[in-house]
Amino acid sequence: MNQGFPELPFGPPEWVFIVLFFVILLAPVGARRIKLPGILGLILAGMLIGPNVLNFVERDGLVQMLGGAGLLFLMFMAGLELDLRASLQKFRKDTILFGGATFVLPMIVGTIALLLWGFEMLAAILIASCWASHTLVSYPIFQRNGVVHNRGVAVAIGATLITNVSALIVLAIVIALYVGGTGATTWLGLGGGMALLVFATMYGLPRLTKWFFAGLGGDRLIQVLYVLTVMFAASALASMVGIEAIVGAFFAGLGLNDHVPKNGVLGERLTFLGDSLLIPVFLLSVGMIIDPVSLIAGTTVILLAATFAAQSLGGKLIAAIGVGKYLNYDNNEIGAMFSLTSAEAAATLAAVFVGMEVGLFGQEVIEAVVIVILITCFVSTVMADKYAPKIEAPEPDSDALGRNVIVPVANPETAHKLTEMAARIADADTGTVHPVTVLGLNADRNRVIENSKLLKDAEKSALQLGVEAKGSVRIDESSVSGVLHQIIEHDGTALIIGWKGYASAKEHLFGGITDTLARRVDIPMLLCRLDGDKPKERVVVHVGHVAGVIEKGTRLALKSGNRLAESFEVPMVIIGEKTSLDYVMDNYKSLVEKAEFIYDSQTTGRSLSNMTKDGDLVIVPAGPRGEIYGPEKIAAALPQKDLVIAIGN
Repeated sequence: MNQGFPELPFGPPEWVFIVLFFVILLAPVGARRIKLPGILGLILAGMLIGPNVLNFVERDGLVQMLGGAGLLFLMFMAGLELDLRASLQKFRKDTILFGGATFVLPMIVGTIALLLWGFEMLAAILIASCWASHTLVSYPIFQRNGVVHNRGVAVAIGATLITNVSALIVLAIVIALYVGGTGATTWLGLGGGMALLVFATMYGLPRLTKWFFAGLGGDRLIQVLYVLTVMFAASALASMVGIEAIVGAFFAGLGLNDHVPKNGVLGERLTFLGDSLLIPVFLLSVGMIIDPVSLIAGTTVILLAATFAAQSLGGKLIAAIGVGKYLNYDNNEIGAMFSLTSAEAAATLAAVFVGMEVGLFGQEVIEAVVIVILITCFVSTVMADKYAPKIEAPEPDSDALGRNVIVPVANPETAHKLTEMAARIADADTGTVHPVTVLGLNADRNRVIENSKLLKDAEKSALQLGVEAKGSVRIDESSVSGVLHQIIEHDGTALIIGWKGYASAKEHLFGGITDTLARRVDIPMLLCRLDGDKPKERVVVHVGHVAGVIEKGTRLALKSGNRLAESFEVPMVIIGEKTSLDYVMDNYKSLVEKAEFIYDSQTTGRSLSNMTKDGDLVIVPAGPRGEIYGPEKIAAALPQKDLVIAIGN
């Protein structure tokens, strides 16, 4: 049994972890106090506790292993946080143009400058690619100002996908050529390996994840373990085919980003794991490599850092001004584009670290990169503070139907189906489902517990589809008030509510509570009578004779039908009178380009009775406040079929 203070460097794991966690706790806080990025605080702290200064902890062994895992996790999260759907959806041409320019210009300038400095070709290309990519360090500043949907900001965010993917591909090519040579065998192996990796992560992984979540994935702990497993598996696959492991981790993140909501519990747990342990230990391990004497006193390191910073900031500035002026963006938007793309941070450090590990260049490059991170992060945040308040906030995104879907649940027999329907609507926006049950003011603790169990079961229905869910038990004076307050609190973008298919003599169209909600909510509303028990074969949208009259309802019906058809992997069929179908084809091309059209001039009820079959999910549009002719007749015409009334408020 050992007693007393252990010798340096610390060997027992309890002492190693005391030092690591103490530094992880205090270094970012201290860095922020003196206006430095937290990433630099951890690197400098690693330098302090490492073998070159205090020698508290050795880099070899535990720190190196955890740091390697942190490096993979860092690149995985970089891929996970890129929204593939949104990145190129809006301002597609602008994003591609700016993304290409902000990658190519620093790449060309950097490569030429580094060749003149005396670097070998492969080393020059790899380092230049690091300045061609960027990290969205200043994004929170634009987020706080509510301008992330401005075109300049949106284009810069979309360009991140182009630059980071391109930089990782350059890294894979450079390392493969450096290790394996420039022969045809290396190129064939690299091309085949990259093709296999992309296929496995971008095609196979989403399907595997969907299958897994539908089975065992209803438990969040299992989801976390699954995500970590596939991250390391993708990294191992990359290594096996001759590509750097961090490229595999990055592509695993891209492949999973539709299944891990950024603001959901799963995303929060992954972020917590990375931010509290893995990524900080990686940054500490980088700091342990650095010799403070050469960092402070080395003329070569200072000159190299100045050259790197000029390449990075100069290339990004030229790209932002050139593309911004060409696209007629104003100066504030150009400033935002430069601010968002100018910062180099952990991803750059990761790529340079890999280059040093394989011997492409020496330790002085890492030391220079630390200085560049400080300079570029400072410039990025200063520019963001200057331009973010001057940008005009755009109108809210009205197309984000599934961002926050509110689902009132009360009946255990229907809660599962309603939540599943909500999850299928939310999935396209990587949104969150919010099941809610409302209890009266006289509810006791036992009822709260009972309803909490109902919500847990409802949440599981969404989680099994890979969609985040957060249930709530509300105590309110009425069911209507509870649902309305839930919509306000969670910024609801759609309301999905169950419907029995008829109203009593004292009620109006759909039932007392439903009618009241239809009059009072100002978000899209889907009334669902989910009686069907057969596998879905088609999604049928009936636009009848009044598509142009109830335009919001028609658009909601088509948008919901399109999403549900994709989710169920079945065709969408649109039925209606010729004038209505012509109207739909003229005004909603993007929603109906894959749909089958059927002309039918019968009344809606008769048409649905004659034209639908078992396994159909039927959607019928209604006007604001649920204005629709004969909802009970429509429901009666569809026995044992799922029916959705789309109220376009």
